Amino acid sequence: MKNFFEKLKDFIYDYIDFITVILVIILIGAIIFWRLDILFTDTEVDNPSNENDTNIEEPKEESNPNDEKEDEKNNSDENEENQKDESEEDSTDEEEVSSNDVEINIETGSSSESIADTLLDNNIIDDKEEFLLRLSDLGLETKLRPGTFVLKQNDNIDTIIKTLANQI
Repeated sequence: MKNFFEKLKDFIYDYIDFITVILVIILIGAIIFWRLDILFTDTEVDNPSNENDTNIEEPKEESNPNDEKEDEKNNSDENEENQKDESEEDSTDEEEVSSNDVEINIETGSSSESIADTLLDNNIIDDKEEFLLRLSDLGLETKLRPGTFVLKQNDNIDTIIKTLANQI
């Protein structure tokens, strides 16, 4: 038994440097792997897609020539109605958009807090602290640019921040 412990002791003395290096490499690898997850977390805003712009065509059934003429006549009637409806919707949408748009002027040298106050005063954001916290989370508190911006009152905070930082 004494011989076994002496061999173990010699093995540890001989290879302790290698064991230490391997443990340090494993520790560094674990820390890097852990931090990479945080670095590559998706914090970007997904651009809102216009769901109204997607057109899905229905498959057409085989028909005889008489049916095609009737379909063309019906389609032209439907197209005229759709154009009227779309023009009415467009005018309504334009009115809604213009009523929700607010023009903001950011002066050179404005702090994040003063910009948040301006946005709060113009009812673009609901909570100043939430805006400042999200600004910090995105790492854009020093990236806000001076100038005149047109913002919508119903935009989310990320879109507002990225607009002010000229990232959209």
